[in-house]
Amino acid sequence: NNFYAENVEELRTEVARLLPIFEKILKEKGPIYLVEYAYNYVDDILKQVKLSEKTSCGNGCSFCCHSIIYSSQFEHDYIKMQTKKHSIKGDKKRSKLQNSKTEAQLKWVEKACKYLSSTDGKGFCTIFEIRPLVCRTHNSTDIAELCNKDKFNGIPNQEARLIQTEAVLITLALMDENSDENQKNNLRL
Repeated sequence: NNFYAENVEELRTEVARLLPIFEKILKEKGPIYLVEYAYNYVDDILKQVKLSEKTSCGNGCSFCCHSIIYSSQFEHDYIKMQTKKHSIKGDKKRSKLQNSKTEAQLKWVEKACKYLSSTDGKGFCTIFEIRPLVCRTHNSTDIAELCNKDKFNGIPNQEARLIQTEAVLITLALMDENSDENQKNNLRL
């Protein structure tokens, strides 16, 4: 992907900055607080760049929710705990189907997230407040000019957002790989 190649130094710098912060949070406050911190951090970035004012995403749009959602072990455990706490049930039939095939073998409608209310493209996220980072950072604009119109810290909004949010994802993945407790990375939601 050109984005990663073009921004490798910025990504490395941001990950190097975030890693000690995240490690300290994990050590002092635990994995639940770490995930909440990461979610709030990303949500704040999205607010700063005012992406929600430019996105075509909204209630009733679930096109992007029709793909297999992967998460770190930290997020997986957090979402599992929160859905249990709030009695939120995912669609077991969808989950079973997705785990029985590769992503390439699944039709678009079969890839619908198990936490999506319906598969018709107009459903809503039943775990919106606790949705994974990949869902928080994926936004769509119908008009290409909206993606890079303004600048944040001297970098076009879209690039700044991607650098910062991807750095959060990379940092959690690195921590997940280094954790003795977590043997699997990139778990299906």
